[in-house]
Amino acid sequence: MMEQPAKTKKSRDELKMMAREYAKTHRRMGIYQIVNKETGDYLLGSSMDVDQVWNKEKFTLDFGTHMNKELQKQWDQYGESAFELQVLEELKPDEEYITDQSERMKYKRRLKDLLEKWEEKLNASQG
Repeated sequence: MMEQPAKTKKSRDELKMMAREYAKTHRRMGIYQIVNKETGDYLLGSSMDVDQVWNKEKFTLDFGTHMNKELQKQWDQYGESAFELQVLEELKPDEEYITDQSERMKYKRRLKDLLEKWEEKLNASQG
């Protein structure tokens, strides 16, 4: 029987260090909307991680526990295939890494302001 090449294992400390470094990196931040393609209805939101938000939203919708009852009702009626997540605007970071919590809060405030602008913009286009 042939011997398998030895796999390089990372120590627990190396893995912890890699996890800490990953936690300091920025995710794709921005404003998104979940759109019902059948009705045109949408839910507007913001996230520090727009790539992860769709999985989170689908998970709660699939379990029937979404906080937005109208969205939940439509999801139950039309099914997942009638919905899509659209990223309306990305928020670009000023720095490559987040070194402390105040930097993260800075982006949360910016996202809040950006979300308000998108709400105004979408409300104006409907009225």
